[in-house]
Amino acid sequence: MHQAFAAIHDSESLWVSMDRASYKPRLSQRARAKPGDANSIHTDKRLDDASFTVQGVLYLTDTLEDQGAWECMPDLYHEIRDGQHETIRDGVDFSHYPVKRVPGKAGSVVIWHGHMPHGSGHNWRDTPRFVQYITMNRVGTEEDRQERVNCWHTNRAPHFWQGMPGQLDPEPWEEPAELSPLGEMLLGSRHWPDKA
Repeated sequence: MHQAFAAIHDSESLWVSMDRASYKPRLSQRARAKPGDANSIHTDKRLDDASFTVQGVLYLTDTLEDQGAWECMPDLYHEIRDGQHETIRDGVDFSHYPVKRVPGKAGSVVIWHGHMPHGSGHNWRDTPRFVQYITMNRVGTEEDRQERVNCWHTNRAPHFWQGMPGQLDPEPWEEPAELSPLGEMLLGSRHWPDKA
């Protein structure tokens, strides 16, 4: 996984996200959605932030196109890239843009640009969809590094996940996860070696 993100960034010196897993059962019959509808298309990054970042989702189970697969709007992304939009707001009707859904086998990863409008599709199947959100981006500030290491050491979610419904604080593990040397560098508890 690190090799894929390192190739995208042209650097091995990355930090991995402290992110969430997702379970998506079949859509309730009470929902007003119909097959083919997009689900909560959004960007997680402000459109005025020009820094290069990517996001990713790892399928933990085989995921069909209509089983909650990752979905995006490439045509809207091209307009964003070309400066035609300053923001993507909730409640705006994007139904005239085609939706691309990406199915995948367990172990497949989808990686996209931070400005790509995306969501996880509705699950119309009886089998739930399981994913792990994951990304790796260039190392941040010393303050960021200290917060990351502290969260790992104390079994706490990052500040932006704390207080989210269902988020235990701290997580109920007796000890922090044991990390390999690569894991320590991806966390930030060990510095990446300088390459001259």
